[in-house]
Amino acid sequence: MSEKVEHGNPREDDQGKIKEGEEEDEVEGVPCHHLITHLPKSRSCDTCKRAKLYEQPHRRAENQSKNMKEARMVEAPTFFLEKLSVDHIIVRDEIGHKGETCTFVMVDVFSGFTSMVPCEHKTAEEVEMAFRRFCGKKRPGIVQVVSDRAPEIKSALRNLGFASEPAAPYQKIKNALAESTIRTITGMTSSILIHSGIELQYWPLAQKYLEWAYNITAPARGIETDSEENLSRYEKAMGYSIDCFMVPFGALVWYKDPDPYSYGPKGEPALFLGAELTDGMLFKGCYRVWPLEQFQSGVFKEHVSRTIAIPNGQWKFAALTPQSVPA
Repeated sequence: MSEKVEHGNPREDDQGKIKEGEEEDEVEGVPCHHLITHLPKSRSCDTCKRAKLYEQPHRRAENQSKNMKEARMVEAPTFFLEKLSVDHIIVRDEIGHKGETCTFVMVDVFSGFTSMVPCEHKTAEEVEMAFRRFCGKKRPGIVQVVSDRAPEIKSALRNLGFASEPAAPYQKIKNALAESTIRTITGMTSSILIHSGIELQYWPLAQKYLEWAYNITAPARGIETDSEENLSRYEKAMGYSIDCFMVPFGALVWYKDPDPYSYGPKGEPALFLGAELTDGMLFKGCYRVWPLEQFQSGVFKEHVSRTIAIPNGQWKFAALTPQSVPA
């Protein structure tokens, strides 16, 4: 006659709990009962440490330790272009009107000033050109560039002599500031394209518009005093404010005809594309427009004008309602 085989721990009751007066066995400091499901996670269990080795969380400043907060305060930049956070937006489903496949995004950590440079390819040459345009003559002021470990970014930084602060590899969140900015840019780009009625392939025009509009309207980062409370990103970065027209992307404006008839209109209708920012992100009073006649002919040609006028009444968008646009 075979012997009866009993399962489980003989010192446990029917509910699996250790009977009163009995002590639970341990294997290398881990209770045997823990080995059934490994719940909850135990710091004493090497199996738990290995199986549940999750990504280190990116804690907000208010949730960081005292030592970490002090370290971040010491490392915080104190002037424009001291520290940048950069990354690429990859566009796989809508190539730009000039063959653009990505956008190189740069965020100044001190002020939040953001540059968006549409590029044909993710190459070191295009990244380097974007850095030079953003920095202008202030290039030596940059100390660090926070980025992922993309080879084209690392190569451009070596060529420029900038200090690199690469993110840890194989992380879901590699560069929190740049990645959150990219989400904002993506949403803004979609919104202004839809509202203007301009085709999606012209997303590079929308982002060049936002490079100006976003920085003069969005509040600066790191506002700490009452005197800085209402500063825009442009004001905190440059140290001054600018006077300019505030016109929605794709809205109808009139720009000064460079060669008008003697008794003809001096202003020609066009779609507003934003202000022109020169190297160093400086505004010199010029605006970018798309002449309406060329737009209606399906030909893209950007025109830069210092003199524009805005029609009275509600904004008119020729790409949405061409029949309501005055000649």
